[in-house]
Amino acid sequence: MAGSTFSYRFIIPALAESHRVIALDLKGFGYSGRPPKGDYSLTAQADLVLGLMDNLGIARAALVGHSMGGGVAMRLALGTPKRVSSLVLVDSVGGSTEERRTRFGVFARPLLPFVAAFTLGRYRAFERGLRSAVHDPRFVTAEVVEGYQRPFRVKGHLRALEALITSRARDASLAVESISQPTLILWGEHDRWVPLTQGEDLARRIPDARLDVVPEAGHLPLEEQPDYCNKAILAFLGKANAGVLPLTASQAES
Repeated sequence: MAGSTFSYRFIIPALAESHRVIALDLKGFGYSGRPPKGDYSLTAQADLVLGLMDNLGIARAALVGHSMGGGVAMRLALGTPKRVSSLVLVDSVGGSTEERRTRFGVFARPLLPFVAAFTLGRYRAFERGLRSAVHDPRFVTAEVVEGYQRPFRVKGHLRALEALITSRARDASLAVESISQPTLILWGEHDRWVPLTQGEDLARRIPDARLDVVPEAGHLPLEEQPDYCNKAILAFLGKANAGVLPLTASQAES
């Protein structure tokens, strides 16, 4: 659960020149709340996004979701298709491996306290984790590490991470073949967390989807190759002619 609006720091200014951009941290991410008994399932997260759209008077929007955010965006597109004009899925969860990830969470839960004690709070361990998410390790500067690590210091973060893993059991499998919106799938060519084969699988299964492989990028293409991604997203949205509602991502899903 290291993703936040920090991950969108290069895309927001570029899109804001021609679109209304609303960036949010999902529950348990970034600096959003971490209620101890909250439902952190992707289905519940999609309901929260829909509630935000209602509160802001947004009748219809394009959704940009990275990693776990892609799974949330697809659920919103399937559950309330009239509210979603198009999708941009970036190295997204929600393909054919989703059920295996959920089962893995059951076994990973007892290990969380040890992971937190020996990795999340230590700069070097956290830095190594981020390096595994990118193609070029030089991208992982002290500023980037701090930007990703800071939300981990929010009270209740480990508890929320545990709730995220266990809440995934409440999520039904996605029938991505029923997604009717135009969909752009951006995928880092060298993603070691969520392999390109999963992006290819999504592209085959979603009827109106186009896969764009981002060169020289790992799991964080919006940051590693912002110019490439911004150009691709703007061209796609220009055809869709819609507003943009980014959803933050989750490293824990990768």
